[in-house]
This record gives sequence, structure tokens and C-alpha cells, in this order.
Amino acid sequence: MKNLFIGALVVLTALATAGLAQDKPADVGGEWEVTTSTPQGDMTMMVKFVQTAEKLAVTMASDFGEATGEGTVKGNDIEWTVNVDTPNGTFSVVHKGKVEGATMTGELQAGDFGPMTWKAVKKTA
Repeated sequence: MKNLFIGALVVLTALATAGLAQDKPADVGGEWEVTTSTPQGDMTMMVKFVQTAEKLAVTMASDFGEATGEGTVKGNDIEWTVNVDTPNGTFSVVHKGKVEGATMTGELQAGDFGPMTWKAVKKTA
């Protein structure tokens, strides 16, 4: 009976530890090269994430300027929003995707434009 109790305790501890590991946010802090497929062709920009647990501070830079925003990373799910100022007004760009190590893929919604796909590769020092 004692061995059965210890065995059950070991199994429950292992299951709880595995669940916690899945909930840990992916490490996305640093610079990423993000390429978005647009109707006008691919557009590449640099994106910097400053990560504190699940929270992200985001800076996106391209030939058109710089935009900042915020986001979250929960497990391998990432989402961030930046507001872009244009001559025609300000609009939000919402990125949603999956992190897989040093790569990410996903979809974005830019204002009233249709959804576009994106992919990213983490820059190494």
C-alpha cells in the first residue's frame, strides 16, 4: 500500500511538472527579421521584443519608419499589436502566430486590409 501511494505521488508530480513546462512562455526576447507576404510583394522589417514573463514591448522598424506596441507570449502562442501612422490616418496591425524555437509563423491583420501571412527568424549576435 505504501509503495502504491509513493508511485501515485511520483506520477502526479511528473504530470504537474509537465503541465508547468508547457505553460512557460517561449523566449522571444531580442531581434527578429520578420517577412510579411503582401499584395505588393514581400516586405521585411526588424522587430525587437523586450520580454518580461508573458508581456512584450515591441519595436518594429522598416524603410517606412518605426512603430511601437505591446503583446503577449503564452506558451508558443504569440500576439502583438502596433499602431502605424500614415498620411491617411492611424491604423492597428495585429500579429498572431506560433513560436518554434528560433522561427515564428503567423497571420496579421492591418487595418481594413485583408489578412496577410508572416514568418520570422531570430537574429543571432
